[in-house]
Amino acid sequence: MSGAADTVVGTVAVAIATRIAIPETIRIANQAAGIVVAKVGTATASPANRGVLMTDQHSAARNAGKTGMPMALLDRDGVINRDVGYPYRPDQIVWIDGIFDGLARLKEQGSRVVVVTKQSGIARGLFTREDIEHLHASLADEIAARRGRIDAFLYCPYHPDAPVEVFRVDHEDRKPKPGMVFKALKMLPTLTEHSFMIGDKPTDIAAASAASFPGYLFAGGRIDRFVNSILASYDP
Repeated sequence: MSGAADTVVGTVAVAIATRIAIPETIRIANQAAGIVVAKVGTATASPANRGVLMTDQHSAARNAGKTGMPMALLDRDGVINRDVGYPYRPDQIVWIDGIFDGLARLKEQGSRVVVVTKQSGIARGLFTREDIEHLHASLADEIAARRGRIDAFLYCPYHPDAPVEVFRVDHEDRKPKPGMVFKALKMLPTLTEHSFMIGDKPTDIAAASAASFPGYLFAGGRIDRFVNSILASYDP
């Protein structure tokens, strides 16, 4: 087996055979897969190859039993919040107009929502993984209070010319490469024909296209209207 999802499945299978408690199984599986599982409003330490922040303590167990759900992949800066230049603290966030209504609409119509974002500020030494994970937990908390939901945040901390050597990698997760799209699809069972990605840059759409995933370029305005127009195109 390979990949985070296969690691989780394999560990659960072993646990059933050996009668390990399921909550402990999920913890072991996530640790082995390099997944960060954090309760909303917290920032949790994890292995060095982390890059996934689940926004509910029981997301892995809950999603394991679900199939056939649509997924909306969203870029972060420029789609959820304004791109003000490497924000990493909650007080730096300026929300895109209509984002709370847009996310509430996605939740109401049954889509999982996963954020896929490049965070090269980590590679540039501007902030740390812990800063970003704390920010993402804070964003998820605020969104949940406004009737929406983020199921997971995936971020890429790498840059091919990074000043911080450990992050100086031309990584498969760095858009326009499709690594984070593939990870999201593998991590959560998805009804792909009713799924899509929204980004504000051509690299976002290129990443979606490379994974044969529909991509929509957001050029500004109210994101809820943009989301509604996409959902309307999927209505029978």
